[in-house]
Amino acid sequence: MPDARNHGESLHDETMSYKEMAEDVVCFLDNNGLERIMLLGHSMGVKTAMQVALRFPGRVS
Repeated sequence: MPDARNHGESLHDETMSYKEMAEDVVCFLDNNGLERIMLLGHSMGVKTAMQVALRFPGRVS
């Protein structure tokens, strides 16, 4: 499981938004051949998961 943007060992960038973090998740899915997933989150991860579901509804079940 990759670290969220600006957390853990991920690259640190001056920008950080849930929109960008949702795009990071979809990029991870694409790079790993994952079409549609069950996505859940905890704390800040819930906001990221909600953005994925809102912006990319076909990618989550």
